[in-house]
Amino acid sequence: MKSKHTQGEWRVGDNYREVTTSRPGIFIGSKTVAKISQFSKSEDTIIANAKLIAAAPELLKACQEAMRIVYVWSPSYSKENIKESDISELAALSLMRRSIEQSLKKATK
Repeated sequence: MKSKHTQGEWRVGDNYREVTTSRPGIFIGSKTVAKISQFSKSEDTIIANAKLIAAAPELLKACQEAMRIVYVWSPSYSKENIKESDISELAALSLMRRSIEQSLKKATK
């Protein structure tokens, strides 16, 4: 499935007030992905928000790849063949799967 978000590498603008698809010093053909609000926020918060937004495409890809691993490591168990030693691992996989699914749904729907 093709992603609907702006393609390409995202980067934080020089002033941390926007996230763009441009490379440093190259502005022709670049797209502004997001503008960062600066009202009633500290400079550290503005910078952190810009960096988090710029990392979104890589974080989305990492979640999608993690989901593939979770599916591989989540075998079908019946109540009869679950060992007590498997319970904590299955619970952790279940929580991870649910968290990743919710994040992917939020990011792509």
